[in-house]
Amino acid sequence: MRTGYAATPRIPHRGIGADFLCCKKTKSRYNVGMHMASFAIRVLEILFFSGLVGASVVVVISFVEDARELRGDE
Repeated sequence: MRTGYAATPRIPHRGIGADFLCCKKTKSRYNVGMHMASFAIRVLEILFFSGLVGASVVVVISFVEDARELRGDE
């Protein structure tokens, strides 16, 4: 009797990514409203992080100007 990897039967893959591995093109599980909500979330993420970067730039500029004023360079 053989044991080990060679003796194990092959079972078709049915886990995550099964459609990718089998190259089947299936319809999405989401409807149009969900796709629109997902797109809106991505747009809001971009706006949020660009605002965060802009606010950080303002804080750095204010810090530099305040440091100059405290040193008396002006």
